[in-house]
Amino acid sequence: MSSNAYGVIDQGFDNGISARSRELETPVVCPECKSNWFTEQTFNQYSDLAYGGGAGGDLRVINVTPQTIRVCLCGHPYTPKLSGIRGRVATGELDDFKKSLHAAHTLRNQANTPEVTMQQITEKFASSKEIEGLKGRLNEQARELADVKFRAGQVVKPAILTSSTMPEIDMAKVSAALAEVAEIAEPAVKTAEQHKGGKTQTSSKAAPAAKESML
Repeated sequence: MSSNAYGVIDQGFDNGISARSRELETPVVCPECKSNWFTEQTFNQYSDLAYGGGAGGDLRVINVTPQTIRVCLCGHPYTPKLSGIRGRVATGELDDFKKSLHAAHTLRNQANTPEVTMQQITEKFASSKEIEGLKGRLNEQARELADVKFRAGQVVKPAILTSSTMPEIDMAKVSAALAEVAEIAEPAVKTAEQHKGGKTQTSSKAAPAAKESML
């Protein structure tokens, strides 16, 4: 408890301090895995032109202010909560660090989000609607090809003809074919009729002769 200027205990002020203390003791929670255990990692910028005789010999730090952040057990780099006034160099380095941190978050989200991954995969393949449309076009082309072959006499007449596969009948061609058949069959018909007439005349001549012999 605490007292005000008049020596009276200020219960509300004391409760405010207690509440603030409890808030400060609340652990940070990772937005990805919901863990509350982190490690501190310090990041720097290093020269790309430095060389060394052994491992670590080429680690030449070129930034002024190291950037220390929390990194979760799952590897998620936690975005720091920043406030206060900084100098020009520190502000420039911090802005550059935040850009790199944002790029790291973007890459992790693309790798860990199934929806984004599936969208990237499905963009490379045809959808079910596109496949059904392609099937319809192929079936239509197959029917048109069957019609062409049927009219050309290359295939047997289908068992069931639909309006789409029924060929058009040319009556002029049918009449010409019937006339050709009649022309070919006419001599045979005449020969048969003559043969039949000869048998009739022979039988009529033979009848009186038979009567005379009986008399």
